[in-house]
Amino acid sequence: YIKYGDDEILVDAGVTCKQIQSALNSIGSDLSKIKGILVTHEHTDHIKGLEMISKKYCIPVYINQGSLDGIEKESTRIMVSAFAEIKNAGDSVDIGEIHTDIFKTPHDACGSVGFRFTFSDGLSLGYATDIGYITKGIASSLFGCDSVILESNHDVTMLKNGAYPYH
Repeated sequence: YIKYGDDEILVDAGVTCKQIQSALNSIGSDLSKIKGILVTHEHTDHIKGLEMISKKYCIPVYINQGSLDGIEKESTRIMVSAFAEIKNAGDSVDIGEIHTDIFKTPHDACGSVGFRFTFSDGLSLGYATDIGYITKGIASSLFGCDSVILESNHDVTMLKNGAYPYH
């Protein structure tokens, strides 16, 4: 959740619509105030609530074509498609006073991106999730950000021995 002035956006929607609504309510917000949802990639832990949110709130969804195509549940893909604006790495989008540059991230997804948010006062926030390492592209995209959020959990041994399918 990012709020800047009157503009509120979500990055991903990896839990249920009800859980997102509850979390937003706990900080004095509501899904009806969200102006856009930016999707990092199509894995369930990043899009679980998208279908229901799209049905109930008609919020624009900014997603890259690879991620949209990679959504496994057909009903989710169809519903999200109705509200999707395709934004690929190298593109940018303005949602109110929040400018977002989109960059590629390495992950085992059909499409995986990170975001650099630049606010109208010049402050910037970098965001990249599910990355195993920092590429030159990520480094250059995040260079100079005032704050950066990184999530990295790549462990080859866990992948080889865990419950994930081989692909």
